[in-house]
Order: sequence, then structure tokens, then C-alpha cells
Amino acid sequence: MRFVAVLAFFVALIASACTTNPTVRDSLHVIEVDRDFDQRDFFPPDHDLNFYFEQSILFAELGSRFFNMGEYDTARQYFDLAVTYNQYNNKAHFSLGLLKYADGDVADALASFRRVRRQPRLFPYDIDYHRAAQMILEQFPISPRVISLTRNDRSIVDDNDIIIVNKGRYHGVVNGMEFTVYRIGHPIRDFETLRELGVQKTPIGRVSVIELNDENSVCRVDRVEAGYFIQINDLLETDF
Repeated sequence: MRFVAVLAFFVALIASACTTNPTVRDSLHVIEVDRDFDQRDFFPPDHDLNFYFEQSILFAELGSRFFNMGEYDTARQYFDLAVTYNQYNNKAHFSLGLLKYADGDVADALASFRRVRRQPRLFPYDIDYHRAAQMILEQFPISPRVISLTRNDRSIVDDNDIIIVNKGRYHGVVNGMEFTVYRIGHPIRDFETLRELGVQKTPIGRVSVIELNDENSVCRVDRVEAGYFIQINDLLETDF
């Protein structure tokens, strides 16, 4: 329920971002935008990339228009064009994430939100999209378990070894994603009520994804803390 509320808020954010009256002026769909604040002001007219940034901004504006009207297929086409012209258009990437999630393509949606989170902030309002992506991703923690080690004659692995975990592309894992590895210990209980509050988790290393499959991933062990070894059933968690 919390995620639904967060998602609804940021759908409203996309809708409110469209404050222009765009009109198609030729077959290339170059959109004229009238508004007080224009992202194009951040790029001088003689800038080599100005045309591409400008087109990306205008396609994103048109995508927002169709998004507001509920014509999501058309909106997605224009947001796709926006990121084609400028891969750093965070508004377009975030909007694509919402549309992909609505279509049930959760893995691709999460990939779009992760891209927003890691990209540079070129414009003042990019911080809003970064925060929005962060809030959404926190609702989808990826916590795989170690299910296989690469050496049959060993029950532990060390630095630069390879492990396999039980989450893959279908769960939102992407190539290059990094995880902290935890050793799970005893339950943590309230002394008076004996209610279980959680479990002890000790960080023991870091791994990164080097091969991505639908249902599992192959990870390289980048670091193991002194005195520890990674074992089957150790827990991995993404960093936020």
C-alpha cells in the first residue's frame, strides 16, 4: 500500500510538470513550448549538442501531455524519443519507469528508476526525480541468497571467486549491480515481550553481477572481510 501511495504521488508529479501548450509545427514533431522556465536556457545557442537537448526536452513535454490524457502508448513513444535524443533526460526515464510498471514490466521499470538514480543532475528539478526514484526503489529491495559456489570441492569462497545467487533479470537485477553480503545470525528479540524484532546481520563482503540470467545471476566476489568466507545461503542486499 505504501508503494501505491508513492507511485500515485509521482504520477501527479509527472502530470504537474506539464505546464506548456505544445503544438506540432512540422512532420518532425518539433514542438514549440511557451513557459517561464526553459531547460534550453542552460545550453547556449552555439552549443554543438543544443539541438539534441532541445529536441529531447520537447519530446518529453509532449509525452507528458499524452500521459495526462491517458494515452499511454503514445506517451511512451515520445518519452522513448526523448531519451534517444538525450540519454540524461531524467524526466523521460522516470516517466518510462511509471509506464513500464503500469504494463506489468516490473524489472524494466526498476531498471529505469535505477538509471535515474545514478545519472547526473543536469537541471534544477532533477533532484525531484532522483528522490522519487530512490523512494520507489526502496519499496523493491532485491535480497538474493547464495545458492551455488563455483568449486565443488569447497564449501566457501574467497576474493575473486564466483558465486551464483537466486535472483536475476526477472527480479530487477541488472549487470554490474553491486551487493553487500551478510551472514545471518540469531533473532533479535524484545527483552520484555520476547517479540522478534529482526535478525542479526553481519556484513562480510561485497560482490558484483557479471552474468545475468532470467532467474539467477553470476557474481564476482570483490571483497571478503578478514576472518569470513562467503557460504551458501548467505544473504545479499542492494545499497540505497
